[in-house]
Amino acid sequence: MPPLPELNTAPMADLVQELRTYLVSDGTVTAAVALRIYQDRLPQGMNTMPAVVLDEISGGDNQEIGGVSVIVTTRIRARCYADTPSGAASVRQLIRVLMAPYRGAMGTVFICDVELSGKGNGIDPPIDGGDQTWRPYKWQDFLFTHR
Repeated sequence: MPPLPELNTAPMADLVQELRTYLVSDGTVTAAVALRIYQDRLPQGMNTMPAVVLDEISGGDNQEIGGVSVIVTTRIRARCYADTPSGAASVRQLIRVLMAPYRGAMGTVFICDVELSGKGNGIDPPIDGGDQTWRPYKWQDFLFTHR
């Protein structure tokens, strides 16, 4: 029996950062939110809206078997903030339309498919009793199949 190919679990390119770069390069997105697309959380004291926060919810490591990339999935949440709930919903829809048909290279990651896997509402409490009030947002989760 021939030996099994070597399994390489090298770190994968940061899909959240590649997604942020892709969104910032789109004119309709920057017309709506400028460059206010952040990873993991809004900056403290951030009051200029609208804005988007991207979070990796779950995912797998990039793996190669015998030099061939294995397809993995990563779930990313886009939290969309605005001055009003309807404004946040508009930003959420803008990103949804942009992501729905996406296939191809996104920086150093090849996207095979993007699927909307949920959406809803949320609220961020004030940070450390600072000047921020409770901040509502609209969220949506995307399941990226990629290599």
